[in-house]
Amino acid sequence: MNNNAIPLPKGFTWTTIPLNQPINTSEPNSESVILASANNTTSTESVVSADIQDRLYKFLKNHYVANSTLRMEYSADYLSWLLSWNSNVTLYNNEDSLYKGPLLFSLAIVSEKKPHGSIYGYISGLPINCIIDGERKLVLLVNLLCVHSKLREKRMAGVLISELKRKVSIHGIDCSMNTSGAYYERFNRCSVKYCHRALNAPKLIDLGYWECRENPAKKRDEVAQGDRNFEIRMLLKSLDPDSMRDGIEPVTEMVIEELQQFLIKEMNGRYRVKYDFSDINLVRNMFSIIPNVNYTFFRRNTDGVIVDIYSFTLIMSNLINSDQNLLRAYGFHSVSTESISENIRETMIMAKEFLGADEFIAIPTLQNEDAITDRSLQFREGSGDLHYNFRQWDLNKLDSSFIDWTIPMCNPNDIGVTMC
Repeated sequence: MNNNAIPLPKGFTWTTIPLNQPINTSEPNSESVILASANNTTSTESVVSADIQDRLYKFLKNHYVANSTLRMEYSADYLSWLLSWNSNVTLYNNEDSLYKGPLLFSLAIVSEKKPHGSIYGYISGLPINCIIDGERKLVLLVNLLCVHSKLREKRMAGVLISELKRKVSIHGIDCSMNTSGAYYERFNRCSVKYCHRALNAPKLIDLGYWECRENPAKKRDEVAQGDRNFEIRMLLKSLDPDSMRDGIEPVTEMVIEELQQFLIKEMNGRYRVKYDFSDINLVRNMFSIIPNVNYTFFRRNTDGVIVDIYSFTLIMSNLINSDQNLLRAYGFHSVSTESISENIRETMIMAKEFLGADEFIAIPTLQNEDAITDRSLQFREGSGDLHYNFRQWDLNKLDSSFIDWTIPMCNPNDIGVTMC
């Protein structure tokens, strides 16, 4: 086992950034497990000051997930929620109890001369209990890999991944999962398309972000304004707030246990890859409402039994070369025993009417495909791909019957996990 950090180019060094619990400005608590390999810190790692969290948020805001049109802006509260799912969760590897969360591997590359200055690279790894083909497995959710433009030619993404791999191997974690826009044939097990649905149609159309369909009833001498009004009418038609069913309530602490039992029952035997919801703290951490970050609602039938879970997250996206932004709602973990189309429709209504979201985005995992293909909901397939990558770093332990490297292990219907 290599106890030495991966070498960096001259002038740069490693540091760890705690994100899933409050930190003070003194030296980190030696008993804290959220600092990756807390008892194995190397001499090349610098002590973290509290304000590095704010600098990380700014770094990701300026350099993470952008295309020619939009750049996603993760808030501080969003990152704290995303990286604290395993807080107070007992983490297992096979059937052996390993740790009591939170456990987070949070690595950054900073300037050696100014360790409290700019961040030039970042990666996170969150261990989470999953069930893969019926076997409980501790899986590292790799997220937020980001490299400053000045270092991208130096292949720092691979260096960040290698250092994360070295860190987690100390803890006996050898399996990871991440999503990416790029396709990696060796690791890819499933690929899906983002699907979009305009909520604030006038805004998206006027910004040129949403293309109008042609109004079939438009006369030849009418201008394109006819298409705009037709598109807005069509999009608003299926999102009437008065059409929502009775019995929808926000999730509170009082229903977390009931929510857990519902999830376990509905996920059982349905997906090959899914979260292990047997620890109630995972359910609490993932589905409790956090304002402006994560929202979960549920619905009971007339017998008082939970039959629907509505779940979505909110992320602000900034338009490139513009002072405009879009509030986008991302479908997170919706489950229904009756109609997933109605579930998603009501989710979009809540995101639009209660929180002012401009757009709703979903991917065809869990039950979502039936809703996405429902023409009445008017989803449009985006141009971006989302690839699910699974890495079993200790390849000698792979059972050939478990994964076929030439045939994707999963189709979208096998995936019961969502990553943000």
